[in-house]
Amino acid sequence: MRNNNRQAIRRLSARSMKQSRMRNLFAAAAIALTCMLFTVVASMGIGMIQVAQEETMREVGTRAHAGLKDVTLEQMGRITADPRVKSYTWNLLIASADNLLRRSGEIRVAQGEEELKNAFIELKEGSLPKGEDDLVADTLVLEELGIPCELGAQVPLEFTFLGEKMEKTFTLCGWYEGDRISHASMLYVSMDYWNELKGNRTDQDFLDWMKKNEGMGEGLYQVQLFFANASGIEEKVRSVIADAGYEPGTQVDYGVNWAYMQNRAEGIDLTSGLILVLAVVIVLATGYLIIYNIFQISISQDIRFYGLLKTIGTTRRQIRRLISRQVLVLSLAGIPVGLLLGFLIGKVIFPFVMSITAYQVEVKLRFDPLILIFGAVFSGITVLLGCRKPGKIAGSVSPVEAVRYSEGTAKRRREKKSHTGARIHRMALSNLGRNKKKTALVILSLSLSVILLCVVITGVDSFRLDSYLDSRLIGDVTIGSVRY
Repeated sequence: MRNNNRQAIRRLSARSMKQSRMRNLFAAAAIALTCMLFTVVASMGIGMIQVAQEETMREVGTRAHAGLKDVTLEQMGRITADPRVKSYTWNLLIASADNLLRRSGEIRVAQGEEELKNAFIELKEGSLPKGEDDLVADTLVLEELGIPCELGAQVPLEFTFLGEKMEKTFTLCGWYEGDRISHASMLYVSMDYWNELKGNRTDQDFLDWMKKNEGMGEGLYQVQLFFANASGIEEKVRSVIADAGYEPGTQVDYGVNWAYMQNRAEGIDLTSGLILVLAVVIVLATGYLIIYNIFQISISQDIRFYGLLKTIGTTRRQIRRLISRQVLVLSLAGIPVGLLLGFLIGKVIFPFVMSITAYQVEVKLRFDPLILIFGAVFSGITVLLGCRKPGKIAGSVSPVEAVRYSEGTAKRRREKKSHTGARIHRMALSNLGRNKKKTALVILSLSLSVILLCVVITGVDSFRLDSYLDSRLIGDVTIGSVRY
């Protein structure tokens, strides 16, 4: 016969918790520490992805998901009209500066400030070009030409446009800090100057010139595309180009920003995938054993209490519900604390971890909701799994067994009396032998913590710059033209 006793179970659970405040404090602390472990691991992983992704983007030269190379205004309009393209920016390539020997400088027209932002360019002083003589340059170009970073400075440039040698002295209207990791410095001129330079030439004229003379795309648009997310970038850009009526790779050339980790992760090899799965399993197992041991001890201490509840008619399901409510309350207290502490600790130690790597970007952990989601979800799953077995033990114990319960009782009755007396080390060994399973789990949890630490240290310390360079370079010194 069923009855509605949920209110009684809630009241009983609350009063039971009030009587064991110290135990609850340790249980909540264990949950918070486990959540902190997951959050710190997530912070380190996501933070390193952020840094590696941004470092690669700086090398590529753009934040865009993909790019269209050397297209006409009509082609750009038809392709970017696709609803899958969430936003886009563009620039026009004019020429490469011939009077720069140590640094390649590309003369371009930028769509606007958004284009500069996507190219990691932030003006330290000045504004975008407006007049025919205006120019934006970086500190590396100005340094090579011996020109101070002052607005109004005269900047002479020599370049070849459609086979014709040209010279012009521009007026510096803005400058930005040069980045040596990028392949070239961007020199921006105004649309007015471009209109004067191109004259009556059309986009088709520039397209024909590039095909005939194998040019670098002078007078054509370089377009940066942004989609809703970074998954399947190549398939998206090919589909967008094809739906616009062009053949991808032949009529319209494109490029994919390989900096995006999500896009690169889709092609991860089996060995790397197994290593990542193993690392996640070690972290989860460590957290699970921490929670399991705490609740196992807690249930063992209160086993007589659960046995007495059985004598007054409490069912196994009701005892499990009682324990589940206590676990829920402790989780609501421990998980938020663990998330906060984990993220703060991650922000503190992340710059230190990155300082011993080869990355040179600003080492600052940016907030990402995935950090908190990972910590909260995996902590909740770990707590549920960790308290499941102790809850079964509490629900299945009989009243008589509960009154007589003590770990290893049956075994000690079979053992002969020792005549050697009570000694500390023998008492310690005897205590460990009372429940060999629990002892093994405690040792395993301690071992996994050490294994996790060793894995992290090995991963961080295993990078060898010489080995990396051997796989990337064919010699110690490379000599060639800066334009190459």
